[in-house]
Parts: sequence; C-alpha cells; structure tokens
Amino acid sequence: MVAAKNSNLDSFSESEKDLNRETSPSPHPQLKLARLFVPGAFLLILGLGNIGVGHYKTAEYQELMQDLSVVANEEAKLPVSSPLKRIELAEVKNERFEESLTKARARLDFYSLVSFGGKLMSALSFILFAATSFIFVIRKRNESI
Repeated sequence: MVAAKNSNLDSFSESEKDLNRETSPSPHPQLKLARLFVPGAFLLILGLGNIGVGHYKTAEYQELMQDLSVVANEEAKLPVSSPLKRIELAEVKNERFEESLTKARARLDFYSLVSFGGKLMSALSFILFAATSFIFVIRKRNESI
C-alpha cells in the first residue's frame, strides 16, 4: 500500500516536471552570448594587468642588470694591503656579484614570462570577443530573414 502511494507521488512529480519544462521560458539569447563575453572580459582585464606589471618589473630589472654590468666592468678599488687580503676581498665581491646577477636574471625572466602570459590572455579575450560578435551578427541576420 505504501509502495502504491509512492508510485502515485512519483508519477505526479514527473508530470509536474514535464509541465514546468514546457512553461519555463528559454534563456534569453543575449544571456547565451554572455557565456563568451564574460570570460573574454575577465581574460582581457587579467591580461592587461599582467602586461602592465610585466613591463614595469622587466624595465626595473633590466635597469638593475645594466647597473650590475657597470659595476662588473669597473676595476675593484681595493685598499693597498697584502696580496692575500686583496684576493680574499675579490673572491667575496665576485661571489656576491654572481649571486645578485643570477637573482636579477631569474626575476627578469619571470616578469618577461608574466608579460607574455598577459599577451596570451589578451589574445584569447579578443578571440572570444570576435566569436561573440560573429554569433550576434548571425543571430540578427537570422531574425531579419
């Protein structure tokens, strides 16, 4: 008896679902276009931000690299002291210089990659905008016919 009541309720709920499907309005066509437009706008904003940060930081680290190369080309001004002391000071200076140069190169490469990623995101956003525009034009043409 309980099973019969459940089957009646199930058939009623299925017919109600069918009724709701038939009467519910279909999504507005403009909302379907938003599925391409919103990610495109999001990618454009992120891409432009990455390009800006990448260019700013790349210029900063390129300037640092130039400053480091100027320092490397200058002769070390070591005080006149024993040859052993001058060799020790030169080794410490070279180690610090190489460490700074390596860090600067790594950061320069990283921010160049950030800038490239921003360009890639911007290009993808323009592709999405073009697809959105293409779909919009086709729909307008089909509506006018």
